[in-house]
Amino acid sequence: RMGIRDKSSFEQGMYFGLQKTAEMYGIQIDSQHLTYELVLYQLVHSLHNRFGKVAILVDEYDSAVLHALHELEQAKEIRSAMQQFF
Repeated sequence: RMGIRDKSSFEQGMYFGLQKTAEMYGIQIDSQHLTYELVLYQLVHSLHNRFGKVAILVDEYDSAVLHALHELEQAKEIRSAMQQFF
C-alpha cells in the first residue's frame, strides 16, 4: 500500500515504487530531477534492453481514487495524475 491521500502522495508513491523496482534489478536511474513518468520510461527502457519485452501489471489502480471519494477535489486530482501515468 502506498498510503495515497492526494495527488502529491500518489506521485511520491509512484516515484518510490519505481525506484525500488529499479534497485531490485540493479538499474541505476539518476532521478533526482525527473518526474515519475520519466523514471517509468527509463526503467522500462532499461528493462527492455536487458530482457526484451516488458509487461507492466497494474493492480488496484483505482484504490486511491476510491479511498478519496469523500474528498471530491482530491479524488479528481488523483484521477488526473493517474491518467497521466496510464
